[in-house]
Amino acid sequence: MLLIGVPLLGCVPAEEAGPVATVRKADPEPRQRLLTLDLGEDGTRVFAFSPDGSRIATASRRGTIREWDLASGAIVREAAVGIWLPTSLAYSPDGSTAAIGLHREAIDATTAGDGPRDRWGIGLIDWCRQAVRTVISDRFHEGARLAFTPDGKTLISSHMGGILLLDPSSERRTEIASDELRTANGEPLPFVEHMVMPTHGDGILIGDDRWLVALDLATHKPNRSFRLGGDSLYALSSDPDGSTLVSAGRDHRVILRDGITGAVRAILCGENHGQDFHRVLDARFAGRQIITAHLDRSVRFWDPDGRRLIRTVVLPIDDHWATISMRIAPDGGSVAVVGSVLEDGIRYEEPGCRVILVIRL
Repeated sequence: MLLIGVPLLGCVPAEEAGPVATVRKADPEPRQRLLTLDLGEDGTRVFAFSPDGSRIATASRRGTIREWDLASGAIVREAAVGIWLPTSLAYSPDGSTAAIGLHREAIDATTAGDGPRDRWGIGLIDWCRQAVRTVISDRFHEGARLAFTPDGKTLISSHMGGILLLDPSSERRTEIASDELRTANGEPLPFVEHMVMPTHGDGILIGDDRWLVALDLATHKPNRSFRLGGDSLYALSSDPDGSTLVSAGRDHRVILRDGITGAVRAILCGENHGQDFHRVLDARFAGRQIITAHLDRSVRFWDPDGRRLIRTVVLPIDDHWATISMRIAPDGGSVAVVGSVLEDGIRYEEPGCRVILVIRL
């Protein structure tokens, strides 16, 4: 275990942290407030909304972690993870801590005859104690997902060959191999791409783009599974009790499913829309409503049955912006749009996310 004690307020000198992010606010419409986080050369790699949607945490290529207050646009907390490269980020349900996936490239061979080996870790960010505690796990990797259980007592990470359950307090680990996560046709899950945590209940849903497996957290055993399909999913979310799922895929469709059987209940959009501007970048439940974010710079609100479109919000983004991805806040009150500014019609490219626009809905 590595313990990195980092003061969260003013702890990283400007010359070490890289360019300080600038914040620009505008108010195109009374209901919408545009917050722009221009991270410059520091380049944000990952970010996450707090559970109540009031803050957003970002982690840069330099290992700098910042928490932003969306009401004021101010940095309220700041930490660092040294030479580690952030790969994923997730808040605990109460927002008191967060988990960050970490990667360190190998420099020297570990033993004679072996090539260099990269190292992987999970950082536990305690905002109150002002420290980042890093737990090493060789099986954690860059494509892994992180999520806390609804009670906050367990952190779950996916890795090659299964999942890892970690107690943040004791660091006790339980590994569940993919051979134990078998689908209805008897095949093991090769890799966990998605993790769905219903607010109520004692289980979680994990899976790839084809299958979902329901895992009982008490017994660590799967109790059911169902097939999703074969297309890549951008997003997967459930209502509070886990009875209904909503997914958005590369086929531009938003599908509402029964959370127990996987049966399709409704297709919200995408069946008759081949145009690229209908492409869905995120879909989630926020309370009892469904919200979808689209490449045409719109956010749409649906009733919980997916039968009726309630309203559409057109985001105040001009034509000089190239959207890469979108993320809806858990409370449905904001959306983060990740992209870059077009210069003479060409997108300015650099590693990480150039700019994050946080827009109040």
